[in-house]
Amino acid sequence: MKEMSDDLLRRYNRLLRQTDEYYRLAARSMGCSEATVWVLYTLLEEPGCTQSHMCDAMCQPKQSVNSALKKLEQEGYVTLQVTEKDKRSKHIFLTEKGKILAAATAEKIRAAERQVLSQSPEETELLMQLMEKLNQRLSAAFQPLKDNKGRSYDH
Repeated sequence: MKEMSDDLLRRYNRLLRQTDEYYRLAARSMGCSEATVWVLYTLLEEPGCTQSHMCDAMCQPKQSVNSALKKLEQEGYVTLQVTEKDKRSKHIFLTEKGKILAAATAEKIRAAERQVLSQSPEETELLMQLMEKLNQRLSAAFQPLKDNKGRSYDH
């Protein structure tokens, strides 16, 4: 296998950080934290999901999601409902106030993503396939690095 050049590795990392920064700036420009926008985004896609599912969907640690959820709940943007089957598991729903906030924030990000990704369906499909392949390879390469709790990098 050919060795990757340091320049290519720097370019790869810069592109990853640049993409993250676009989302951070978008959230900040709307007066929200990035975690808050991702919670709202996830609730637009999957109303009533659990916090555990949200953590998996967002690829974020429980503490980050929990902090954002607590703040959103205190401010009246979300409600948490216990299920009959599992009293420990709470389903998260946007309130009417939360739906307004989500429309003004996460839905705008979704619209921008749709616009960008629909410009060239063929390129978008190729990008998705390549990103999936990259993530599979990263997951395999990072397995020896997994933490002491045995967490996997698969998502």
